[in-house]
Amino acid sequence: MIINLNEIPDEGLSYSFSRETGELNESLQELLEDSNYKVDFYLRPLGQGFELKGKGTAELPEMCSRCGIDIRLGLNAEFNEILMPKLKLERNSKYSKPNHISDNDHLENKNVNVTEFIKDEFDVGDFVREAFTLLVPICPVAEVDDKGNCNVCGVDINNTKFGYEEDMGENIKKSPFDILKNFKPQ
Repeated sequence: MIINLNEIPDEGLSYSFSRETGELNESLQELLEDSNYKVDFYLRPLGQGFELKGKGTAELPEMCSRCGIDIRLGLNAEFNEILMPKLKLERNSKYSKPNHISDNDHLENKNVNVTEFIKDEFDVGDFVREAFTLLVPICPVAEVDDKGNCNVCGVDINNTKFGYEEDMGENIKKSPFDILKNFKPQ
């Protein structure tokens, strides 16, 4: 879904998206498949840019990296963004230097990100998909209860070794340098 930023009034606008409203379903299909999601944010003009604050939640279908069982991984995103127009940066222009907007002391919250937009348009689907994708862990695992047992398969996580070990037998590959043991220079 594309938001025309020229249509945002000075007082700002609130947006709410979910699986039921459907505006972001196509953008999030590859990541979330048919899982539920909810995204709420407030967008208001801020000088030449815009301020975007809000949150998003989603259930990501994943496979537990411990036991291999399908799980629903909960994702919780917090949005605190400054949307800035993308400038064409000439090599020697004053704008070619890095943008240090997040270093300014006047910002209330130091945890602010900067996102650029082109032609006064903001693609909400791309933004939300990227925010959720950045939250996906490298090794997703199911939640564990107070006793240390997996909530999905019930295995005691603290006393179980997770891994794959294969018996290599007697066919251990020789080192390629073994041939040099008998080598005698002339």
